[in-house]
Amino acid sequence: MPKRFIPNYEDKKDDDNRDSIYNILTEEDYLNNPTTKNILMDHHHTAFILKLENKITNFCDYFLNTNKSYNFLNNDEFGYYYMDVLNIIYDHISIKYDTTIFEFQEKMLYDVFYEEEKKQLSNKKKGKIKNNIQNNNKFDWNTKSYKK
Repeated sequence: MPKRFIPNYEDKKDDDNRDSIYNILTEEDYLNNPTTKNILMDHHHTAFILKLENKITNFCDYFLNTNKSYNFLNNDEFGYYYMDVLNIIYDHISIKYDTTIFEFQEKMLYDVFYEEEKKQLSNKKKGKIKNNIQNNNKFDWNTKSYKK
């Protein structure tokens, strides 16, 4: 008779029940934070250039050779005339940011989004201390409070 396998533990992890910060945040949250906004913009621009650079270069070369317009596109001595065309196209596209780049970056997201809350809390505490000092209140160590 074959032996049965009886597992001593469950295969499910407790982490699956917990929502990650990536699932909680929306695209608007990413765009409101300056750090994540810069990351998203840089990633989108880089992906755009990598995807279309060869196509635009070939198109510009074809246009240059077929129309014999050496003054139009060939004024650049380094050969980067196609970058102007890429920038014009990039300025006029509708941008849809890819937030999946943050899917496995939970520690970075916690650091970025909770850093602002920590700053706000510390500013409130500093404001209370400054108000007590400005009012010339003295701290009584016996009662642990400020007295006038």
